[in-house]
Amino acid sequence: MAKHRLASKIACSLFAVVTVATAGMITAGAAGNISDSNFSLSINQYQYTDYTPRREKRDSTSVYMYVKSKVGSIRTHVVGATDSVANLTNCSLGYYYTPGTGVTYMINNVYETGKHYAAIRGDQGTTSTGGIDGVWSPDSV
Repeated sequence: MAKHRLASKIACSLFAVVTVATAGMITAGAAGNISDSNFSLSINQYQYTDYTPRREKRDSTSVYMYVKSKVGSIRTHVVGATDSVANLTNCSLGYYYTPGTGVTYMINNVYETGKHYAAIRGDQGTTSTGGIDGVWSPDSV
């Protein structure tokens, strides 16, 4: 009987350790910069490119963009930089998006290439004018 209780206590202790360790990993994985920021990108015959403000990127997830309204045509992709003032470089891995209203998860390699800041770049689409408004975050869940 004593051996059975000892085995039971050991099993319960191991279960508790695994549970605590797993909870810690879930918390660490959820450390991305996922709060929404309002943005507006506008393209016209005088301004061919527009950017969101850059934000810190904390993990290798996709960039999240939710477009609330859209006018004309605009094409977007992800750019990144090593710090808050460095030159932005294309980190889209060849993926470009012509967003409609709703959610777009934008593939990128900002974090994987050692950059710590991301932004969304908007360019002219099929028309010379266009714009989108919504919210975005550099990391997604």
